[in-house]
Amino acid sequence: MADVEEQASVDALEAKKEAERAKILGIDETKILAEMPEDELQDLLCDIADMDPDNTMLPVGHRQRDQTKKEPTGPLDREKLMDSLEETAIAIPDKDEEVPFVPGTKKGKVFKQKEKVSSDNPYALENGASAGDNLEPEVKQALENATDLELTDLAAVLGLYKMLNNQQFYDAQGAGDQMVCTESWKDNTLCKLPLAPLDDEPNAIDVEAALEQVKKNDSSLTELNLNNVYNIQIETIVEFCEALKSNTSVKSFSIANTKSTDVVAQALAAVLCQNSTLTTLNIETNFITTEGMLAIVEALSANTTLSEIRFANQRQKLAGKFEDSLKNVLEDNTSIKKLGYQFSCPGPRHICGQLITRNVDLARQKRTGKA
Repeated sequence: MADVEEQASVDALEAKKEAERAKILGIDETKILAEMPEDELQDLLCDIADMDPDNTMLPVGHRQRDQTKKEPTGPLDREKLMDSLEETAIAIPDKDEEVPFVPGTKKGKVFKQKEKVSSDNPYALENGASAGDNLEPEVKQALENATDLELTDLAAVLGLYKMLNNQQFYDAQGAGDQMVCTESWKDNTLCKLPLAPLDDEPNAIDVEAALEQVKKNDSSLTELNLNNVYNIQIETIVEFCEALKSNTSVKSFSIANTKSTDVVAQALAAVLCQNSTLTTLNIETNFITTEGMLAIVEALSANTTLSEIRFANQRQKLAGKFEDSLKNVLEDNTSIKKLGYQFSCPGPRHICGQLITRNVDLARQKRTGKA
């Protein structure tokens, strides 16, 4: 019987809370504000303005009283306005601070730097305790008797990269479950960044054989791809460019990620001025500077066959002078339909996009016979 009465009391309390909640949710704030007189609305705004001005939870406009609603007193007179503002500022007393100012004291929480624990134990904590206190006796003894190299290997296996230097961490990443650390974390080592493995298979092109094909104008070689050939010399790439000047078979030439420099850029500019067969050129991810790119772009004004050129991701950012020059050249060039480059300036990017669209539309009209 007592349980039934207790449950009925709980149900009645819940029903009362639900009724109060429905009553609150049923209040129409907009209707109440619309029916309030003007003076009560102004008092309400003043109450809101009297809130703490340092309360970041309020909008900026609600942290200070609105003092702009005043009747105009005449034409603007700067000197009188400044005098009036000064008199008003002196006449209005300062508000009392929420927290009174006391000389020599700081408001808020005072920052205290944590004390550093001087200990030879690498597992010592800030409060003087040890991270090994909760370990099993056998594990604790093994850690205490382990050498620095053994602890370093253990950190590598467990993935505790914050306890390792770069070289130890990268060695551990590449070795799997093997123990490869040969130096303690206390030793100073140079930072050696690993070479990122290639996702694709390495380029297995026979460079010398391909060069001979280009020189002999072999008709079977229409696409020359030297991408990611890391050991290729700059002089060899220049030889390819010299051979391409008179070649009439190669239509696509790609030397991305071959560490090409401005020397190669100058040679490519000469190719674009003389070759009338090449339609695609890819020189992305190289060391070509703004001067080398300017030479290539200027050569585009004399070329009418190249339809795609890619030169993004160079070692240094290309200057705005290059983008302006590219825009001016594309205004007269109607053959470029694909451009691989990330612009820095919005103006040249917008104009070059329009010019590329124009060239694509001109090619469509020519193809469909509507030119």
